[in-house]
Amino acid sequence: MSPPGDDGGGEPGPVLVVEHEPAVAELARRYLERDGLTVRVAGSLADAAAALRAGPPAVVVLDLTMPGLTPGAVRRRLPVRGHGGGTELICLEGPGGLRPRHVGITGEGDLRCIARPFSPRLLVARVRAVMRRSPAAPARR
Repeated sequence: MSPPGDDGGGEPGPVLVVEHEPAVAELARRYLERDGLTVRVAGSLADAAAALRAGPPAVVVLDLTMPGLTPGAVRRRLPVRGHGGGTELICLEGPGGLRPRHVGITGEGDLRCIARPFSPRLLVARVRAVMRRSPAAPARR
């Protein structure tokens, strides 16, 4: 059985972008795909849970400004590291930074966050860095 994020062919697994603003989701998707990654996009946590049924992504990019987002909702729907899953999590935080409700998102203290507005190139670099450091991630091509 291949580890999460590995399709058996040595290529990294997909990146799941969970973003409620279509223009931001499209920008992230375009830059990540340009870097050779497979990307799935979900506009809500419910859509993300449905996308996860197709297989675990290597990385989830989660919009912390999403309406209705709570640590409990994330824990129930996303099998990210810290919730018993092997998927890595990168958060897109609002311009004001982390709010108290965001601190418990991963269940551990090491949230990887990118402040909005963000550089799409920074997002790609952060996703690649997380993939390299993940114990389940394959080597970069």
